[in-house]
Amino acid sequence: MSSVFRAGPGENYAKLLESVFLIKRLPAWGTTLQSRIATPPKLHVNDSGILGHLLKFSQAKLKLKDAPTQTEFGHVLETFAYGEISRQVELSDEVVGSQFLGGYVLNLGPRSYTYEDRLHCISLDRLWKS
Repeated sequence: MSSVFRAGPGENYAKLLESVFLIKRLPAWGTTLQSRIATPPKLHVNDSGILGHLLKFSQAKLKLKDAPTQTEFGHVLETFAYGEISRQVELSDEVVGSQFLGGYVLNLGPRSYTYEDRLHCISLDRLWKS
């Protein structure tokens, strides 16, 4: 049996959507190779506007502020941030190693600040400010 049939229809659809540039895969991250292999990659829709349309977002729906809508909005926001960051940062295939070099947490607030050494909290709108 070929790997196409073993992978299942979900994997086949994901490959199709990748081939027409509708989605991108973000490989799983973990501290060990086993955790990276065991965790499936995240799938991000390349256009967060299309994703919002597919989820039927409207001003009225977002004003409800119910838990399912907020969760969906969080996924759209994560997809949007991933798309913007991937446009602005050249992703490298080099392995950096297991040592933590630094990190950023994106927030919706107005402030950016350093949380701890090499860990920064940045307002999402800073992606467009120089």
